[in-house]
Amino acid sequence: MLNRLYVNNFKCLVNFEMSLAKNHSALLIGRNGSGKSSVANVLEFFQRIGRGENRLEKLVKEEDFCLFMQPKTPMRLELEVCIDDKIYSYALEIEYPSGFHAARVVSEKMSVDGTPRFERHKAQTKVTSRSTEFFVDWHMIALPIIQDTGNKDSLVVFRNWLKQMMILRPIPSQMNCEAKSDDESLIEDNGRNIASWLSDMLSNHPAAYSDMSEQLKQIFPDFHSFIFQSTGKNAKELIVRFDRESDSIQLPMNLLSDGEKCLLLSSIVCSAAKQYNVPFCFWDEPGNYVSLEELDNFVRSLRRIFEKKNGQLIVVSHSEQAIKGFADENTWLFERKSHLEPTLPLQSVEDLRNSGRFSGELIQALNSGDIYAS
Repeated sequence: MLNRLYVNNFKCLVNFEMSLAKNHSALLIGRNGSGKSSVANVLEFFQRIGRGENRLEKLVKEEDFCLFMQPKTPMRLELEVCIDDKIYSYALEIEYPSGFHAARVVSEKMSVDGTPRFERHKAQTKVTSRSTEFFVDWHMIALPIIQDTGNKDSLVVFRNWLKQMMILRPIPSQMNCEAKSDDESLIEDNGRNIASWLSDMLSNHPAAYSDMSEQLKQIFPDFHSFIFQSTGKNAKELIVRFDRESDSIQLPMNLLSDGEKCLLLSSIVCSAAKQYNVPFCFWDEPGNYVSLEELDNFVRSLRRIFEKKNGQLIVVSHSEQAIKGFADENTWLFERKSHLEPTLPLQSVEDLRNSGRFSGELIQALNSGDIYAS
């Protein structure tokens, strides 16, 4: 579970902190440009590290540093997560010196329950548990490349947590109904590899088919089944069958509507949370393409499953229906006064209401602008 995220000098996030300890689900709301997507970008940065990317030139660009902070100061990213009742903390400081063509690491540190696992200052890196020291290129992050002692090693555990994070911003028109291999164990943020991901899941967890079928029957009353039909060597196409009385039709997934593709994705995510124990899911605008009634059921299902599996779901939405589904204590407001100022300190709607910032219905306060700082 994500306990804390700290960001300094990344885009519009300056001395920004988000604390979500014990929140199995949370909703992020706020005006466009207030910093919600920047949080997703930071989480994606950590996800890519967990998936093996270690070269800063592929992770950070000069324009990612806060543009209105002068002189340019280092970027600092901190993440604290709870895994099996242990607290894993990771901090990374990055600078982009004048005249350089790529960012470089200033410092890097990881600890478990307060005990350092490794520490690094510039190029010099020390693995505390082994009392060994070595040098790492300033332009490379150490976390993905430090050698491990086995699957129980804390570095492996932490990297796997980062690797398994889901960060979703689905684009239905880019979803490919063809599965070209069975090695797609991780879903891409736009959902492009949905068929390959589903194929891999069913290969490793055949029981997921029954679970997904039950969910899809609740979404589509005429749903019957889905299959993978061979289209050539090492390639197969996802086909969905619908029945009505004595009639039936089989449709390639790419002939489903945009909303139906997103609902299909939601059922797979629910099954993945059950089968793989996915620890964390960040879904940006689940209400895109989906009707209000379907959105309500789909978000409730995701929240219920992630809570049951002791995972965490964070949703970004401007949809009234999604907002109504979350309580004040797990709804967080992003505010930013102008493009020349950073995102304001994050506050829960519960705290804003108790402080007298607004009263009455949240939706009304958002529509009128009364909830925002003057």
